[in-house]
Amino acid sequence: MSSSIIYLSLLLNKFVWSQVCEDAYSCAGCDHEHFKNQECVPRDRELHGEAYCYGFQSCMNNKFVNMDTVECLGGDSCKEAKPIIANESIICSGYEACFQIRDITSLDSSIKCIGHLACKNGDLKAI
Repeated sequence: MSSSIIYLSLLLNKFVWSQVCEDAYSCAGCDHEHFKNQECVPRDRELHGEAYCYGFQSCMNNKFVNMDTVECLGGDSCKEAKPIIANESIICSGYEACFQIRDITSLDSSIKCIGHLACKNGDLKAI
């Protein structure tokens, strides 16, 4: 019995929080103009673990905290986000994905800016 509890505990410690943001404006921060005349709950939105930002303007104006993997594949996805700092890979593949972000840092030296104008006006660091 105790070995199964230890195994379950190890599994829970390895659990990674993932958010898949497929729709337009999904996972966008409260500063986004989409929420201009609406209440945005919770007020301090943050993404943790892994973020997959596939929708148009998804994850825009958001905070990326304790990230492992970040994929910004939608048009304008992750645009004007707060700093993106990830332990693993960062992929900015959508049109103007990761546009105007002051700090884009990958701690495993893996940043890919593939989309047209992706990462433009950004400060990239692959450590």
